[in-house]
Amino acid sequence: MESIANCSDPTHGGRLQYFPPAEELKRPRGRSSLPPHIGEVLENHRQLHMQYHQNMRDLPESHARNHSGNLENEDNKPAEIDHEHNCALWIAGLPSDIDHHEFLSRIRSAGKVYRLVIYPPKPSKGLPYAAARLRFFDRRGVNVLLSQARQHTLTFRDLEPQVNQITSAARPDGPESRVLIVEGPVQIVNIDFLHRFFEQHLQFDLDVVYTEFEDDWHCRQQWHFGSYRQQAERAHQALVWAKDLVRLSEEEGRLWQQVQLSWGTDPCAN
Repeated sequence: MESIANCSDPTHGGRLQYFPPAEELKRPRGRSSLPPHIGEVLENHRQLHMQYHQNMRDLPESHARNHSGNLENEDNKPAEIDHEHNCALWIAGLPSDIDHHEFLSRIRSAGKVYRLVIYPPKPSKGLPYAAARLRFFDRRGVNVLLSQARQHTLTFRDLEPQVNQITSAARPDGPESRVLIVEGPVQIVNIDFLHRFFEQHLQFDLDVVYTEFEDDWHCRQQWHFGSYRQQAERAHQALVWAKDLVRLSEEEGRLWQQVQLSWGTDPCAN
C-alpha cells in the first residue's frame, strides 16, 4: 500500500503527516526535530520502562490462538449480558493483507472503537482470509454495522465479510477515544521521537497521525491508534508518567512540562 505524506485532510483541517508503511518508520524530511540527547533520553526510558509496566496489567498477546483469540485475556472473555446489549463483533472473510488503516477507514458514522484486533489468515488451518474482533464503547456501532451487513453495503475491496455478534459489555461514557492529541515543544512532539517513545512502553498499531499545527517551536498532533484499549490508553499513561518522572536535565524537564494531552474525536463515530 502506498505511503501518504503532506496531504491535506478536510475532516481534521490538518496535514496527514504520517501513514505507517508496513512496520518501517519513515522519518520526516527537512530539519531534524529530535532532542539533542535523544540517545540518552531513549536509554533512560528503556531502563525505566519495567518500573512503568509494574503498574500495568493484561499485556496484549503478540499472537492470537488461531482465529478464536486468547480466552485467558480478560478482553476476550464473554460478558454476562443480554444479547441485545452486545458491543462487539466478529468480522470474518476480510482481505488477507488488510491492515488497521484500511479496516478503520471503512467504519464511519458508527461509534468509538474500544478495541480492534486483526487476525491474519491461517491457510494451514483452513482459514484463507483475515478476521477481526471489533469492540465499540457502546451498542450503536454494532447496530450500524449489522444493518450495513444486512443491506450488503459493508465491503472491504470486493469482499463482503460475515458479521456476527460477540458478547461484550458497554464501556462508561467519557472523552476517552483511540485518538490522542499531543501538543507541546517540537523537540518532543514530533513523529520520530514519539514513535520511538511509544515503542518503549507499549505494543500498538497506528491508523494515521495528523499534524494540526507546527512552527519552529510548537506542534500539535493527533495520533490515531488502532485501539483505545491498551494502545491510546497506555500511550496517554506513558506520557503522563514521563511528564512526572523523567528528568535528565532542567531543560528536558521544562520541555516535558509544556506537553499537553487531550482526547480527539474518533472518525469511526462520525
